Amino acid sequence: MNQNSIKRNSSIAYISVMNVFAAVSVVILHANVSFWLDRSKPYWATANVIESVFYFAVPVFFMLSGATLIDYQDRYSTKEFFKKRFKKAVIPFLAWSVVGLLWAYRKVIWAMLVGEPNEGLDWTFLKVVNGIVNTKFRDIYWFFIPLFCIYMVIPLFASVRKEKRVKIFTYIIGIALVINFVIPFGLSLLKHYADIDFGWTYKIYVGFEYLFFVLVGYVLHKREIRLAFRLLIYAAALAGLLAHILGTYFETKADPNGNVVQFYKGYYNLRAFCILPASFCL
Repeated sequence: MNQNSIKRNSSIAYISVMNVFAAVSVVILHANVSFWLDRSKPYWATANVIESVFYFAVPVFFMLSGATLIDYQDRYSTKEFFKKRFKKAVIPFLAWSVVGLLWAYRKVIWAMLVGEPNEGLDWTFLKVVNGIVNTKFRDIYWFFIPLFCIYMVIPLFASVRKEKRVKIFTYIIGIALVINFVIPFGLSLLKHYADIDFGWTYKIYVGFEYLFFVLVGYVLHKREIRLAFRLLIYAAALAGLLAHILGTYFETKADPNGNVVQFYKGYYNLRAFCILPASFCL
C-alpha cells in the first residue's frame, strides 16, 4: 500500500470517527435536560460542564459536510450529487417528519381509533407543510433545513478550481472570522459588562452562519497543520471551553430570575468557534 493510499484510508477513518463522536454528542446534549431545569440543584454544575463539552457537535456536522462534499466532482456529477443528498437526507427527513406529525397527534388519533370523544384532526395541507418545513412537529429536526440549504450552495464552492480552493476558502474564513465573529463578540462583551452599546450589522455572507463551518471543515481537512499552529488551536479551544463553562456558571448563578444565562452560548459565538478547529486537529 503506497503513502497516498495510507493517508486516504486514515482520512476516511477519521471522518467516520468524527461522525460517530458528533452523533453521540448530540444524543448526550438532548439527554442533558437537567441543564435547562432548576439551576439551584447540586447536579446543575455537572450538567453545565456536559453541555459545554459537547456543545460543539452540531457545527462539526457542517464541518464534516464541507470536508467530504465540496470535492464531490472527483467522484460523480452534480446531478448525482443531488440525487444522493435527496436519498440520504431529504427522504429520511420527510419520513421522520410524518412520524413526528403522527406522534404530535397521537392522543387524538388513539381516541378516534377506540371511539372515545376527541377534538378531531385539524390538519390542512398548509398546516402540515408548514409543520414539516419549519419543524414544528419535532423541533429537533431543525438541523435538516440549514443542511439542505448548504447542499444547494456546495456546487458553487465546488466550482472554484481545486488547486485554489484552500487558499480562497482560507481568505474567506479569515475575513469572516474577524467581521462575523471577533468584532460582534467583542462589542457584545462591551455592552454586557460595560454598558457600551456600539451597533454592528456588517457581515461577510459567503462565510456567514453555517456556511462558515463548511469552509472551515474543508480547509482543516485539506491543509497540513503545523505543530505551532496546532498548539495555538488547542489553546484557543481550551480558552473557549473554560469561557463557556465558567462564564455560563457564574452568570447563571448571579441571575436574579433564576434563568440559564446564554451569553456564552450560540453557534455563531466566538467562544463556540474556538473549540471547533481542535476537533479536526486531534
